[in-house]
Amino acid sequence: MEDTEQPQSGANLHHSTRRGFLIKTSAVAFSASVIGSESAAAHEIEQYTIRDGTPEQTTVYVTEANRSGPTVFVIGGQHGDEPSGWMAANEIAQWQPDTGKLVVIPEADQTAIRDRTYTGDNGNLNRSWTIGSDPTRLLAREIWDVVEEHDPDVFFDLHSSFGIYGSDWGPDGVGQAVHPTPHDYAPRLASAAATYINRNFIPDNYRNEYNFQRGPFSAGDIPTFTGKVAVDLEKPGFTVESTRYEVPLDRRVTWTRRVVTDVLRHRDVI
Repeated sequence: MEDTEQPQSGANLHHSTRRGFLIKTSAVAFSASVIGSESAAAHEIEQYTIRDGTPEQTTVYVTEANRSGPTVFVIGGQHGDEPSGWMAANEIAQWQPDTGKLVVIPEADQTAIRDRTYTGDNGNLNRSWTIGSDPTRLLAREIWDVVEEHDPDVFFDLHSSFGIYGSDWGPDGVGQAVHPTPHDYAPRLASAAATYINRNFIPDNYRNEYNFQRGPFSAGDIPTFTGKVAVDLEKPGFTVESTRYEVPLDRRVTWTRRVVTDVLRHRDVI
């Protein structure tokens, strides 16, 4: 099936959706009692661009709360034909943190998004994250500079897949899964987020195959952004994969965004 919805532009990030998160990494716990609340004053969203003056120019959004706390990093749009990832990331860039800092690069590879293709003008961005050395693409290097500047505590990489992880039904793929790094609370929160989505956001008339699950993580021999986070930084990270198989785009965006929401709101993890 083809997606007919128009892509969201990063220029539309300042209307009124209000979100919030509270993260306590010292206790390895998350809370989101304020998600959706109107109690906190809005924080200014800082914007700056990387790869200026090139077809790959893209925007970084940074929102910092008045209270100190951990930093969350979200990247979407490594693949342009996976619009649910970069559309969800554009929505997340509007969230208002209660503590800490939120750093979002919603549309990482603008050339791939422009053409709605898996790879951009300079190849597959998610294969440029060489473990143990500098990324191979200039775009990836500048994104990694953003990572090193802000030193995040937890990472999300938002994608979608043709098929469903571990299922013989439909095309091959890794969708309907939250793939965590093996660090700290990440595996347990990936399982919790999958359960949350299945209970609250998978329609009753959908096949069981559409239930989310915790996927495996392996840095392996294939460079990926989350793999580099896991090996080079040894920090918690999550690759979120919805399936594009017979699922409308708006539902995939909701699933992707809600996985991030649940990880950030979860508490009593230990």
